[in-house]
Amino acid sequence: MELSSNQVDSLVIDAGLAVWAVIPAEAPIDTLRLITGWRRKGVQLLSPSLYLAESTSAIRRLVHGGLLTVEEGTTALADLLDLDVDIIHETSEHCRSAFRWAQRLNQAKAYEGFYLAAAEHANAELWTADKRLARSARNQNINWVHWAGELHRV
Repeated sequence: MELSSNQVDSLVIDAGLAVWAVIPAEAPIDTLRLITGWRRKGVQLLSPSLYLAESTSAIRRLVHGGLLTVEEGTTALADLLDLDVDIIHETSEHCRSAFRWAQRLNQAKAYEGFYLAAAEHANAELWTADKRLARSARNQNINWVHWAGELHRV
């Protein structure tokens, strides 16, 4: 499995990728294997603080919808918090950057923009479970945003 064309020291991951890692039954891609591979190579995983709220909400939504029991959801949340993702706390400049990214990618909300801003700030690649986001970035010639399915050939 290759990280990308270049060896990297750190990556930004989004909440969807992490949730897929801890709830593989809901995932079309084995993102836990990706995360484990990155960790084995010493890659630092980063994410904006939004990641915590989005991940927790996604797991809670699965419990509320009956796809997970409360116990399974509690375990998934504990596993997610154990992924050792370093949180980047947003500054006013991150907010401005997220707003600009949302404008550039023609998004109504700035949520994904915060992940892009975090990656830009850390000079890191962004790996996402959101295929549409990765495609939008590619259409803008942004080559440091990757969909997790790109590495599914492992």
